[in-house]
Amino acid sequence: MDSNQTELTHAYAALTPDCVLNALEAFGFQPDAALQPMNSYENRVYAFRDADGNKHVVKFYRPKRWNLRQINEEHQFLFELADADVPVILPHVRDGISCFDYQDFFFAVFPQRGGRAFEAGNEEQLAIMGRTAGRLHACAKTRSFSARPKLNVEQFVQAPIKVAANSAMLPARYRDDYALISTELAELCEDWLQRLPEESWQRCHGDLHPGNILWTGDGVLLVDFDDCRTAPAVQDLWMLADSIEDRALLIDEYEQFCEFDWSQWRFAEVLRSMRLMQYTGWLAERWSDPTFPRHFPWFAQENYFADHIKQLQEQLRLLQAQ
Repeated sequence: MDSNQTELTHAYAALTPDCVLNALEAFGFQPDAALQPMNSYENRVYAFRDADGNKHVVKFYRPKRWNLRQINEEHQFLFELADADVPVILPHVRDGISCFDYQDFFFAVFPQRGGRAFEAGNEEQLAIMGRTAGRLHACAKTRSFSARPKLNVEQFVQAPIKVAANSAMLPARYRDDYALISTELAELCEDWLQRLPEESWQRCHGDLHPGNILWTGDGVLLVDFDDCRTAPAVQDLWMLADSIEDRALLIDEYEQFCEFDWSQWRFAEVLRSMRLMQYTGWLAERWSDPTFPRHFPWFAQENYFADHIKQLQEQLRLLQAQ
């Protein structure tokens, strides 16, 4: 597919600037300045000011990724967390609605909040994040998701593997090696997840890495609940602390608000393995979206899959050694 054809057929081809402005105005939002595109690959996100000078962010969800019920459940989770004093950003509500539908695009509008990048190795920030994660999970455990998915190998690993395996980005000489290692690692991840008792599963942010945490100077702000799902608690913790010392600090603070089963740390490498395989499949699946070749050009390089296979082989070794 050539670049001109891709521009016309990708998921956001119909989301022109006029469409964005018309969508906002249709639900009572009045931009008073040009839209400013923001860094977001899975969704389309724009910042704007209204006539009163207030700053907002509009997020257009990727078509066909989430249905309305799932998005509303994400927003309901945010409202519950805010009521529990967990620092999150709430979507604006119009006539009882927080997720709007315009020309087959679901979108939400949030107040724009600023902050610095979270520093995972900073002890002060890590301690505050531990307490915040504890409060997040204390609230999350009070209810269950009914529409949001549960973390599982079939959706989060096997489907991405299939996409990557059938992608033109995978060189022919690596196809057998990729199929072998990804299949074996996926089966091992499934075996591990089956060991988790039912009480280990709860509502989670789902993608709580440092990039989704803003440091405001006196605390943290949790953003981007787009991947919230049912998962073990460690799903929201393993990307924040690698060393034994950092994990101890994080969990000591976490347990001021919520009990933690330390045995879940054994699943950190399982979750890392799943994330590595999901990420490669995600890049392959989204490659027709012109945003992706522009921001991830290294995915098209010859050595990407050679390096990825080595990563998966190392993850397999780590899991087999546990």
